[in-house]
Amino acid sequence: MSARRGPVLLVLLLGLALALPAHATDEATEREVVRERLEAQRAALALIASKKVSVLASVELLQQSAAASAQRVRALERDLATSRRRLQVAEREEALTGALLHVQLQRLGPRLWGFYRLTRRQPLEALLSAQDFAGLIWRSRALKATLASDLSLLQSARAAAAMQRRAVGELARLRDGLSGQLAFLRAQAAQAEGQRLALQDVLESLSSEASQARRVVRELEEAELELTRLLEDMEERLPTSGFGALRGKLPFPTPGLVEVGFGKVVNPRFNTVTVQKGMDIRAPLGTPVYAVAPGKVAYAGWLRGYGNLLILDHGDGYHSLMAHLASVRPALGASVAAGEPVGAVGDTGSLKGAYLYFEIRKRGDAVDPSVWLAGGRSPH
Repeated sequence: MSARRGPVLLVLLLGLALALPAHATDEATEREVVRERLEAQRAALALIASKKVSVLASVELLQQSAAASAQRVRALERDLATSRRRLQVAEREEALTGALLHVQLQRLGPRLWGFYRLTRRQPLEALLSAQDFAGLIWRSRALKATLASDLSLLQSARAAAAMQRRAVGELARLRDGLSGQLAFLRAQAAQAEGQRLALQDVLESLSSEASQARRVVRELEEAELELTRLLEDMEERLPTSGFGALRGKLPFPTPGLVEVGFGKVVNPRFNTVTVQKGMDIRAPLGTPVYAVAPGKVAYAGWLRGYGNLLILDHGDGYHSLMAHLASVRPALGASVAAGEPVGAVGDTGSLKGAYLYFEIRKRGDAVDPSVWLAGGRSPH
């Protein structure tokens, strides 16, 4: 195809990218989350594979149809060639029959005309010129026989000419019919070839999608491991800060629209379920992002799959994560106050444009941020 379709898995993979878990206290739960995510990705790849099988079957069917059409075209071409040869022979025979009829008419014409004049003007003289009665009878019979023979020859010649003309007409109609069938089959063969090429293009596109999907899965798995190691290394904790008492009272990190919430997300296209560990807040590029509570910068920098990532440690094992930032203001180790600007909405590492990915974690486990934020919905 002249315009390549965008990879159909990017929406699914985006959900996976934003759902990467950190180290969980319960290793069994962590393994279950990983297993669900991998099963979802395998289902997506299996769907691509099934599409490839379907396209391959269609290509094979078209190839078989094209082969049958080509065989039929060759047979019709042979029939058409035979019909043309027969038509040429019939046309030559028609010309020969016409020439013979013309010669016959030239030979019979004067005799018939003379006989006509003789019998019309002097019939008795023609008969009575015989020397005796027997001669008269013989001459009369001879004239009648000659006339009947000549008329029979003329009628036979005309019948043969008419029959030959009909044969030529039938052969011409047969030739025209075969030519029409041949043109139709050639058009069908050309259309089938066009469909085959289009399906071949789709097959190449699906192969490219599958390859890209596998590559993105590998990158997301590496990003998940890197984030897990990062949170495991964060041993320093602030003194008890009472973050737990802020449940349902935290301000939104940025004004915008909650596009994807916490929990399981069903992809209707692929009929798969992924686990969203945070929320996607759609906001214009450059919209300020604020700290939801006092804390200390535990991580500030680029992380594959998250772009520019800021992690604030709020004590008592609580962390807030803000990803895909256009910029990060505080430095690593800096203390920030609640409501302090810490960055701006961006599209770094994003697969769907500018938005803020926001998480709250408790001792490495992702919790639903909507129950921690005031009103549970973003002001917009």
